[in-house]
Amino acid sequence: MESKNETIRENGMLFLLAISPIVIGFFYYMMVQVPVIGMVWMYVAPFTVLYYWGWVATVFRSRFKGFLKTMVWMNGLGLITLALYIWQFGLLKEGEQISVLAVLSQLYTVSLGFITTWIGIVLDGSTSIETEIMSIGASIVTELVSILLMIGAAVIGYFVAENQEKKKIEQENLAEEPLETGKMEAVFSDKQMEEYELKDAEEAQKQNI
Repeated sequence: MESKNETIRENGMLFLLAISPIVIGFFYYMMVQVPVIGMVWMYVAPFTVLYYWGWVATVFRSRFKGFLKTMVWMNGLGLITLALYIWQFGLLKEGEQISVLAVLSQLYTVSLGFITTWIGIVLDGSTSIETEIMSIGASIVTELVSILLMIGAAVIGYFVAENQEKKKIEQENLAEEPLETGKMEAVFSDKQMEEYELKDAEEAQKQNI
């Protein structure tokens, strides 16, 4: 029963981590409305979120123990939101969007806007981020790059954790080697002592004879 409850709690935690970019995106929208703090957060958020997502990869890796499974479970929701974005803004005409889905499709990667918006600006040939209204094509490319950045952060986090685990195992193995060597030396010394004792006993017997 306890094992089942632990599994439920663990899966619940992984689910919350998987949807956390949407929650972060929601609070990002709220924070950027605050004077000064919002401006600072807009610059800091992309790097903070990418670092955080790399850490999340270490948690998923410890659960699934496989690269493909980790990436799918971590970034599956991001790919779904990308598909929603393309559907809402690329396939539907202006005014036909479903407002809830249109907003939801942007929340996953909105916190990366400071980095990725410049891609859309370059594609559309604008020189100002404040006055730029991106074309549909440029906005879709921007959204795609945002998803790729999230996946990239997850990949880096995964392999950093893997390398750290390998180094830890190597250090443990190195720490065990002196102990094993010491045991072998002790056994060897005991054997030598036995041989010396046998030789002494044989010599003593010869002298008595």
